[in-house]
Amino acid sequence: MWLSSTSPPPSHRPENPPSATSTKASVPKPSLPPVSPTRFTDSAYLGTQNYTCNATSGTYQTSGTASAELVDVTKFYTGNTAPATLPAIQTLDVVGHHFFVPNPLTPGSNAPLFQNEHAFMIGVKNASVASTEPTYSVAALLVANIGQGKGGDLADFVVRTDVVGGVVPSVLNTCTGTDVIAIPYKAHYLFFKS
Repeated sequence: MWLSSTSPPPSHRPENPPSATSTKASVPKPSLPPVSPTRFTDSAYLGTQNYTCNATSGTYQTSGTASAELVDVTKFYTGNTAPATLPAIQTLDVVGHHFFVPNPLTPGSNAPLFQNEHAFMIGVKNASVASTEPTYSVAALLVANIGQGKGGDLADFVVRTDVVGGVVPSVLNTCTGTDVIAIPYKAHYLFFKS
């Protein structure tokens, strides 16, 4: 079950845990700000980063949105040991979704939403760390629940790490008018709750 797993995330993650707990969850150096809640699940994320055309420059710019399906991969871990391999993400059951919605606290802006069949979280980017391959992969992120009774109760923080892809390749980075493009990427999303 997506919300009840207590096994740690993969041990192949970079150092600098985002919490002072015994989890091995971490993000690339330099570390994101520490968070104190306990991690309760590790979800693989398979989706797209979405871009719109900047008609002036004739290149794509981020639209500030993404969409994805979440699958729980914590069930493949044994104690503190991450499995050597995981099944193909496409073969796993979808347990949640991630997309952007209007931010209920800041009219005119969008906010990331994570949801499963029981709960949701609307967040705001708290910090980011650029990829070591910035021409290929988007940044690692720490997303905080917007709170104020509007952010839901799925999680207090979400960390996106182990990101692969999501950046528009230079060979595709020409556009006109209202062109849009969606670039695939995958990552791990670690959910933390107080």
